[in-house]
Amino acid sequence: MKRFFFALALLLASLQAAHAAPSEAAQHKIMFFGHDDRVIVRTPFAPMYAAIGVMRTHRQYDCTATLISPDTAVTAAHCFWMAGKTMDQGEWFMTAYDNGQYTAKYRVVSQIFNPQFKAGLDRRSDGVYITKKARQYDIAIIRVKLVEGDAPKPMRMFTGTRSQLQQVLARARNVVSQAGYPEDQDDIMAAHLHCKITALSPDNTVFHRCDTLEGDSGSPLWVDTAAGPMLVAVQSSAPPYEARNDVDNIGVTTLQLPELAGR
Repeated sequence: MKRFFFALALLLASLQAAHAAPSEAAQHKIMFFGHDDRVIVRTPFAPMYAAIGVMRTHRQYDCTATLISPDTAVTAAHCFWMAGKTMDQGEWFMTAYDNGQYTAKYRVVSQIFNPQFKAGLDRRSDGVYITKKARQYDIAIIRVKLVEGDAPKPMRMFTGTRSQLQQVLARARNVVSQAGYPEDQDDIMAAHLHCKITALSPDNTVFHRCDTLEGDSGSPLWVDTAAGPMLVAVQSSAPPYEARNDVDNIGVTTLQLPELAGR
């Protein structure tokens, strides 16, 4: 499978390579804020991970997505623009994916995201980048249809107002957890439990310090509550490793979720 990790175009354009790049391992350490705090999640999956899986596009690019209702999942909007300057389409969504095995397989029927995301992308010769203008819209709904396996219980999703989200995060002391399919684990889920949201921006994105890599795009950030995990944002983008000391990772909150047509 192909993985892709979007960086903020504004930051990427401003950086100059002053010396040879460090090794990939060294770059990962920088991206992990100096230490890899992830844990590997294997079959059988605990209930908190059961609704998370791999979303694969027609052009064989992979992102992470999370089931939020029997026929709906949420991921990142840029997952449909990783093949180049033309839009890709979702094909499969497989929950609790573990080295080719899964609990349920869904066909992706359609994807919905804010058209302002497409309008704000920066198309360059070496790829498509998320600009500051587009980043707040980097969240998408996928409609899915179960074709094989046993459907997991969907993850509860936050659906309130910004002030209510601020209260939820305050009660959690801005502590969230994240899980997805990073490129360095070869189709195995990795989770960073109890990482921190460092800011809720005016555009309803969050800055956070959860350890993520390629393949984690679209992965859930959730708050642990008495009623179970509640998804509050999805992983969007990260700065290049050179800018790690200046910028945290970026997630898009469910406040930005495109309206579900017909519901």
